[in-house]
Amino acid sequence: MNTPSRALLFTAVALATVSHALPAHAEDGFGYVTAGLVLSIPLGGSLDQIGLGVETSYNSYSARAEVLGVGGFAQAQLLFGGGWRVDVGAQGTVWFGGAELGLALVAPRWRSPQLGLHVAPFASVGYGAAAFRWTPMLTGPMAGTLGYEITVAGKFWWGVEGGRVRDLYNRGCHFDCVIVTGRPLLVDGHLVVASVDRDPAWSGDPDAPSDDALTPPQRSALAEHWTRSMREEHASVAAFARLSLQLMSLGAPPELLRRVHRAAIDEVDHARRCAALASRFAGEPRSPGALPAACAPIAAVDHATLAVDTLREGCVGEAVFAGAAARARDRATDPAVREALTVIARDEAEHAALAWDLVAWCMEAGGDTVREALRAAAGELPTGERQREGIVDGALLGRGWVSEGALASSWKHRRREALRRLGPTRSTVRAMA
Repeated sequence: MNTPSRALLFTAVALATVSHALPAHAEDGFGYVTAGLVLSIPLGGSLDQIGLGVETSYNSYSARAEVLGVGGFAQAQLLFGGGWRVDVGAQGTVWFGGAELGLALVAPRWRSPQLGLHVAPFASVGYGAAAFRWTPMLTGPMAGTLGYEITVAGKFWWGVEGGRVRDLYNRGCHFDCVIVTGRPLLVDGHLVVASVDRDPAWSGDPDAPSDDALTPPQRSALAEHWTRSMREEHASVAAFARLSLQLMSLGAPPELLRRVHRAAIDEVDHARRCAALASRFAGEPRSPGALPAACAPIAAVDHATLAVDTLREGCVGEAVFAGAAARARDRATDPAVREALTVIARDEAEHAALAWDLVAWCMEAGGDTVREALRAAAGELPTGERQREGIVDGALLGRGWVSEGALASSWKHRRREALRRLGPTRSTVRAMA
């Protein structure tokens, strides 16, 4: 077997090992696949050993330790002075940094390949990475020598979840609080939404032309994004219906009840708009199906419980999405998407204002007990620091993608607003610091 054939076999076996073994680690978590160009520049050596080639890697992250990733990498480069180099091995990451440890097969000036170690701490942000690479040679005429280079790489990213390659854009948010498109419908503390039906009951027959500028993965990501929004907006209708019954049980005034029912009608309109967009990007009709959880028993509430739930789900939750939707609207280039987000951002902001009025009524009716419960709940609101922006391309942003970064920014603003409006306590002062 000649030298190029051995190099190709070496690379194929390494990549097959990485691709087979590592996804199993991600069954309870997620991961990232990268591919791109890599450039290595020697330090203290000849410039004809500059290398240019391709690199791929995979890192998986446990759902229990999202900042720690383990995986593998492979690089193949041609050297400017003649020859080639192939590197494979293991890779570990912590936040934006990490290290690689593996083997290097180096064939300078088309001589027989020689084996060395690959040791490289690196930093990676967004689409770029940089590393300092050591290569202690183990065999051949170069045995005992040490090479070291600076390497830089430009990469594209894909997401992996449950061991299957998926679009990165489908990763949800990781706040310790429910953030959805609308008011969440919770049963025993869990978010519930309807199934998806393949009929035009809510979506109608999309009259917008197919967007030929989108790739199939982009189209799939947008279809799932708007389908998720459709289901959440649909469930919000039931959430407001439940809220109206709870308010009636506490003797709420007619104006609050009217506004709650008006909000439910808004959510019907939102769900229809989202269904139309989901159907357009999916290329088939999509509508929310049955929602048996809408008939789940409604627990009796007091003013304090209702006020705390409203603070989390309306004053903060709906306000957060209103702000993120407004940001997505400003980025949108698709007219239908921009119109839908304009309506949704406006209405969700009004629903957040309604939520603050409901909280004010609960405080007036329940007195100091409600005020203290609200202040304690505000002080316990998570900071949102676990949020990651991820990689979102311009095609998605132009068609209404609400990024995790937009949600994180809006969350922090609304959280501080809640702490400010409810007045200081010892815990809220610490939370605002």
